[in-house]
Amino acid sequence: MTGTFPKSSRLVNGAQYSRVFERPRVYQDRCFRILARSSDGEDARLGLAVSKKVSREAVGRNRLKRVIRESFRQRRHDLADFGGIDIVVLPARRAATICNRELFESLAGLWQRLIDSGRRTARDQG
Repeated sequence: MTGTFPKSSRLVNGAQYSRVFERPRVYQDRCFRILARSSDGEDARLGLAVSKKVSREAVGRNRLKRVIRESFRQRRHDLADFGGIDIVVLPARRAATICNRELFESLAGLWQRLIDSGRRTARDQG
């Protein structure tokens, strides 16, 4: 896993998280729930909410965070093509027991659904 995760690509305070939780678009599968909301910025920003309910061990929670961040890094520019978007990812309990490859595949499908939704919205407004 390479690349950087600059502060400009992160949700950094409670107010930013709360705004996403207020009225999100929700995308989910068996591994993750993604909450997304358009923002005033021009970039996609990511927030993570990985609780001890998902994995009691810090090593398990940290692995999930690394996978989510790397997957987001790979698609960040595609996600921001339609304007700014704030995203919070919540892993399901079962995600802690699934291999990284399957987690990446799960996230790739969810990112694509989010991008397709953005395209439809942009087409409808244009």
